[in-house]
Amino acid sequence: MHFYVQGSLGHCGAVAAGLALTAPARTVLALDGDGSVLMHMGALSTIGYASPNNLIHLVLDNEGYVSIGGQLSTSRTSSLDAVASGCGYRSATLCKRSDHLIAVTQQCLRTSGPHFIVGKVNRQHPSRLPRVTSRYSPLQNKTTFRRALHNHGSVPATAW
Repeated sequence: MHFYVQGSLGHCGAVAAGLALTAPARTVLALDGDGSVLMHMGALSTIGYASPNNLIHLVLDNEGYVSIGGQLSTSRTSSLDAVASGCGYRSATLCKRSDHLIAVTQQCLRTSGPHFIVGKVNRQHPSRLPRVTSRYSPLQNKTTFRRALHNHGSVPATAW
């Protein structure tokens, strides 16, 4: 199951942490972007403090806001992994190769978190492809996710 945090740049980590804390039997993987993390870096401190042990926070770092205009972010001069480590994540790793990213992710799945992984990716963005979030309206996204959580017994429907 998935939940697209569309139209909410910077809130992916906080939403994922809330889910992880509410559904501790479930592993929660947050696929975030460098620009998003930079926008709401305070969430990293809250996540470190709350310490949801079932959270893997994976940041796809393309050093830019590619999906919204191509502007450069400041991630090339910011050590996001060091910030996450300083905020209390149990592990924080920078991955520059896909094999390293796979190995680190597998290790995170076997150990208690929260974990923070920065995966360096290229800035190329195929403009001919639609955004993944264009498949669903925000209401469809919320309804589908809420139903899936309720059906799997992870979160009571009233939590939303």
